[in-house]
Amino acid sequence: MATSPLYNWPEPDNTDLVKNGALAIRTLGNAIDTTMGTMVAKTVVDAKGDLIAASANDTPARLAVGANGTVLTADSAEATGLKWATVSVTPTFVGVNATRTNTSTTVVANTAYQVPFPAEEFDTNAFHDNSINNSRLTIPTGYAGKYIISGWMSNPAGSPGSYQLMRLYKNGSQYTTGGVREGEYTRINTGANAPFGFSQTITASVGDYFEIYYQQNNGETVNMWFNFQLTYVGA
Repeated sequence: MATSPLYNWPEPDNTDLVKNGALAIRTLGNAIDTTMGTMVAKTVVDAKGDLIAASANDTPARLAVGANGTVLTADSAEATGLKWATVSVTPTFVGVNATRTNTSTTVVANTAYQVPFPAEEFDTNAFHDNSINNSRLTIPTGYAGKYIISGWMSNPAGSPGSYQLMRLYKNGSQYTTGGVREGEYTRINTGANAPFGFSQTITASVGDYFEIYYQQNNGETVNMWFNFQLTYVGA
């Protein structure tokens, strides 16, 4: 006996006698009925975007389409093991804020002073060490890319007309890409006690380190507050 090409249903041969026609039709019909009984009826779904999922072994079920913007998520507590859920993305902050607070320091006039940072407000990925090379903020493994770098200081102002400088250094040399006067930031004192600083976006590679140098022309002993930050913004 011949069979159908897709489901192998029995079909009468061309040479079968007419008297066997009823049996052949009945046999084919039974085979079709059995096959159709294992298929999912199209009436299981009734809306655009509906999905067919399993609620148990050999048990198909309808999962209704979710709201716009939701994503399909596995959830064993649901009947079909699936649900539509709102995407929730919590950004991971990466960066460091190293600090130096209320420290009396004698600064030699017109001499660059390498600013140490013995404390941190936060440090997510070991950018800084409070003891070893504590003047440095260093780019850790896996975080090469763009950064916002900023430095701020506050101290009693010198006499009017005197100046104070902050210089940004990269890998032991004054930073020479962007910034004011190639990485030099200047305040001309007017007698006011006001903070000053810088903030800019830079590109850095793993292992690059940054420092702040301070300079003034008075040679005074001053109490200095410094803040030095790196914030990773992406590759």
